[in-house]
Amino acid sequence: QVPPLAPLKCQLDRAGGPMTCDRVQPAVVSDPDPTAIPGYWYMAAMRSAGDYAITCRVRQMAAALQKRHHKVFSYYFTHQPNTSVNYDELSTLGAFHGAEVPFAFYDAFELATAEERALSAAMGCYWRNFAHTGDPNRGPGPCLRGAAPPHWPEFAAAPNTTTLQLDTKAIAPIVGLKTEQCEAFLSA
Repeated sequence: QVPPLAPLKCQLDRAGGPMTCDRVQPAVVSDPDPTAIPGYWYMAAMRSAGDYAITCRVRQMAAALQKRHHKVFSYYFTHQPNTSVNYDELSTLGAFHGAEVPFAFYDAFELATAEERALSAAMGCYWRNFAHTGDPNRGPGPCLRGAAPPHWPEFAAAPNTTTLQLDTKAIAPIVGLKTEQCEAFLSA
């Protein structure tokens, strides 16, 4: 079995040069008790509802399409934006529904950091390639803004469901995303 690759950290050259990516080892961080954060339990319930209504249903549909021999690519956007024209207070929202839209279309007014612009450039490259060829890894030519994002694997069905995580900290495949939650929701 092939060991998983370390996640990539990508950034755009400030002088307009190409995007560079380096493999990084995840840091172990000791966080304070998350249940002490105001709104924690509400957001936990909202995330659970989102898993049921969106994440698990997308997985179910992706598996059905794959069984019919369609190429399927799924993603899981996990970056909490630094700014949003839709919300004033983002600290408890996390990667809320629709947070990825400014990143997919390089809406610079909502991309506050170099890391957010690098993530957006990578996502724009994937979206453009997919629109042209049906494969986010293959496009009609070089990507804009020097982006050369990592390979996006096709969706793999259970037991090794594979989804691409999109975050400023990592653009990397996730194997088994929400497997236990989805099995519990969909068996009920």
